Amino acid sequence: MSDTTNAATGWTLTVLGTEQIPTHCRRFAYDLDLGEWECAACDDVAHIRDIRAANTRSEQAG
Repeated sequence: MSDTTNAATGWTLTVLGTEQIPTHCRRFAYDLDLGEWECAACDDVAHIRDIRAANTRSEQAG
């Protein structure tokens, strides 16, 4: 896995029903393991907790 500091770069969360699904490269990610996701387009891997943390920081800054 890449550096966890940069793992959430380019990732967003999309709500589908009651589920929050990570997306990257405009595609839904595949759930690899508990809380770990892989982009269907580019194989970038991120932990869901890193994505949520990045989104929280973006909201606080904006």
